Amino acid sequence: FTNLSDVTATYTITAAKHTSELSSGTKVYDGKKVSETFKPTLKLKDSTGKVVDTITLTKDQYIFDTKTPDSANVGKYTIKLSDSEIKAIKAKYPNYSFDNLDSISTTFTITAASVATKLSGGSKVYDGKTVGESGWTPTLTLTPNNGDNAIEIPLEKGQFVIDNDNSKVGHYTINLSTDEIKAIKAKYPNYDLSSLDNVSSIYLITAQSVKATLTSGNKVYDGKPINYTPILTFGT
Repeated sequence: FTNLSDVTATYTITAAKHTSELSSGTKVYDGKKVSETFKPTLKLKDSTGKVVDTITLTKDQYIFDTKTPDSANVGKYTIKLSDSEIKAIKAKYPNYSFDNLDSISTTFTITAASVATKLSGGSKVYDGKTVGESGWTPTLTLTPNNGDNAIEIPLEKGQFVIDNDNSKVGHYTINLSTDEIKAIKAKYPNYDLSSLDNVSSIYLITAQSVKATLTSGNKVYDGKPINYTPILTFGT
């Protein structure tokens, strides 16, 4: 065996296969961009499923898909790891093969804030005019349940509907017009305004008070039956 001193062999250690998981998230609309509040968690696992590291990411460590750029509006946002973060992870763990870091993504969802809606009512004493002729207009108040300031919307004729509009004493139901509901929902897309379809109020026409007067009479005794006709009059 003249060549034993020259015999060599190679033993190769390959990088361990690795998987990663990126957490998703959700919030109710609060006027803040996703990057201002979302800190996703990246879990790095080895081939056995054991967690190698857990990284809480900040806005500089992840990016948004170009189709869903960072925003505060209601919607779904696709988030991926930034190139710099991928490089940093690979540099920190050279003995692991990170197959899905380039493709892994998650979704952050902003849902609409619920809103309490109130439509003001009104009243008047009977005056012979219909509710629509009286010049009265209601005010719609939107009160978001996420802490945003209440929104007051004074309505004009055509933006609300008076059920069976009349001048008679009674209760009259007031609703928003279909076009106004659509307009308000379009203007405030970050609020859940489904209650606008059912919000209503009451306009009340009350009876006019009337004073009745009955005329009196007198005469000097003459032995004859009373021949007197009283007169009943009404006035306000």
